[in-house]
Amino acid sequence: MKTPRQTRAALAALSVLFLSGAAVRADIYTQDFESNPGGTAGTAVVTGGYLRLTTNTNDNNAAFHIPAVPNSSQGFLATFDFTIIDNTGNPPADGFSFTYGAIPPGTLSALAEEGWPGITPTISFEVDTWQNGDTEVGVNVAVNQVDLPGGFTNGNILNDDTTVNGTATVAWYPGVGASFETTGLVTNANFVNLPNTFPGNDAFTFAFAARTGGANQEVRIDNLVITTGAPDTDGDGLPDLWETANMLDPDDNGENPNNNGVPGNPENGAAGDPDADALANLAELNAGTLPRNPDTDGDTLLDGAEVNGTAGLRPPTNPLRPDTDSDGLGDATETNSGIFVDASDPGTDPTNPDTDGDLSPDRREILKGTSPVDPGDTPPGSPAGTYVQDFDGFPNGFMGMSLADDSDIRSTDGIASTQADAFQLTLDGIGGTRSSYRIPALPGSSLGWTATFDLTMIDSVGSNPPADGFNFSYGAIPAFNPGQGDVAAPDAHGQGEEGWGAVVHVAFELDTWNDPAGEGGFNVAGFVGGIQQDFGFVPQVFLTDGQSFTTAVTLSWDPVKGASMSSPLTGAIFTEVAVPGFTGDDTFVFAFGGRTGGAHESVLIDNLNITTGAATGIPFVITDVVYDANAGSVQITWNSVSGRTYAVDVSTAFEEDIPNALPAWEELTDSVPATGESTSFTELNIPGGTPQRFYRVRDLSAPGARR
Repeated sequence: MKTPRQTRAALAALSVLFLSGAAVRADIYTQDFESNPGGTAGTAVVTGGYLRLTTNTNDNNAAFHIPAVPNSSQGFLATFDFTIIDNTGNPPADGFSFTYGAIPPGTLSALAEEGWPGITPTISFEVDTWQNGDTEVGVNVAVNQVDLPGGFTNGNILNDDTTVNGTATVAWYPGVGASFETTGLVTNANFVNLPNTFPGNDAFTFAFAARTGGANQEVRIDNLVITTGAPDTDGDGLPDLWETANMLDPDDNGENPNNNGVPGNPENGAAGDPDADALANLAELNAGTLPRNPDTDGDTLLDGAEVNGTAGLRPPTNPLRPDTDSDGLGDATETNSGIFVDASDPGTDPTNPDTDGDLSPDRREILKGTSPVDPGDTPPGSPAGTYVQDFDGFPNGFMGMSLADDSDIRSTDGIASTQADAFQLTLDGIGGTRSSYRIPALPGSSLGWTATFDLTMIDSVGSNPPADGFNFSYGAIPAFNPGQGDVAAPDAHGQGEEGWGAVVHVAFELDTWNDPAGEGGFNVAGFVGGIQQDFGFVPQVFLTDGQSFTTAVTLSWDPVKGASMSSPLTGAIFTEVAVPGFTGDDTFVFAFGGRTGGAHESVLIDNLNITTGAATGIPFVITDVVYDANAGSVQITWNSVSGRTYAVDVSTAFEEDIPNALPAWEELTDSVPATGESTSFTELNIPGGTPQRFYRVRDLSAPGARR
């Protein structure tokens, strides 16, 4: 694949950039793949003098990792040659990307043609080949999977059963922008100096990623050259490109005399401060701020005040982010005084989302009416026997055990998290996600439960049909195991819209994939009696391409009446569907599980409320006591649940909790079967002269049941 003409052209471009005797902070990485440098992952191999990422076969996933190159934080220019080969039979897919950022070594991308989804910060230069004519096919530049303004061109990359050869030139310089140019494609990239605030770092690495799915193509890379750093003609530590972009003279170091032997303009030098924000030009370069804008992020705090902080008052904050700690309270609002006045002056630390360390974030405390600077004043938890979570006030991106309510939010790519005061299970535009949200066991769940939540589902127009869905389950679902390599295992994320695999559970399933098999729709299913089985299925396409909706959802399970599902949007979907063989247990947990594949959608959950026992509507109480003096008997009656067994105890004194109290409770029977929603027991032959008798009933079938 060696193409000397292309290689010479790339080097010529470099020579133009670095002429004029400029002072250069630069390093160069080159790779012609004549030998194997290592760094490959997945299907990537070095063969024939080039890097082959994918082949013309299905389900390839490949990566090639390039180690950190010194001075990349000052910018880089990368050039490489590529070949994309498609065979006849299906359109080419899915594409490749070249990415710079905090990429974990040795990893594969979940959506290779879109960089490294879920990994931040990254800047990606992308070539998406799926599907010819589709609205997402084309070339683009994205930061953290968000296309830069003006950084996407839609169009075919190559046609079915064709081969394209070309070159790519990729550049990023802080304060200047990102550039991406290609040759040889049906639709070429031609983006120059796209503005962005991506923060470079010398520890960041580079990587190629590529994949195939049901459609496929071969992708080859060769003659890779990465040059970091930037020319600095006047030697003042400010790269020429940065100075030019910010209206500073790249041939004036600001000194007297300057590099040309004449008096310089101090504003042009490293110590200059043309915007009077108390941050010198060199410090602005290092911070990524604008030397002619005193407040780069527009939060009313001067850049210098943010970078340096104020001794004894405010810690340093990020001048590129109006909310450094992402807690929903702006940097200017969080005064760090330690005194809570009100929402406009909370006294909180702008670098700590939980100033008082009580595991309730600052903004959540303000919304709930408690003090964010007093660890003893914390929003109350869920009432006994319930789980209540509205997700309000949690910073975007909270996951794991961050909700401080014994729940656990996880995903393979960081997508599952709190976002905009709701819980995000999957995200439209991001494929390959497996996610889960476990809710702890609740007392009384074996008697039945009701769960309500607000559901929002979003699918963008034209990119692909929505998929794959999610489930809400109740059962013996194990805790999340971070060492589990099988993402579909019950101790990982389960099987998405199809429940939790081979553990005892009942699942309410919402399947959005409209495939020819007709499996899309609503389902009540579970692993019961040692097999996976459906108990109720309603085929329905309830989310179409480009559609979005929000609705309340009500789910319930009752040990006698079965499972029910409804929403105002759909009406009753299931009403008291029998789940034979399934028995609840107070040790069982609740869990959401979801996934996306090559197609994707957003699933958002809000205002979640789980109440145990509510589904039965049967309180466990003694409802009647009848004494027959003539027969010397007492009949007691209580509310019961069919299928359960009860014990009845008696005592002549209600003092069992007092030490040495006599007499204690005496068991009259332990084998009274329920006779429906009401059951009775009669004690005969009560001893004559008994002044008083106390009775209690115990449910022997429900662990943790009330007495």
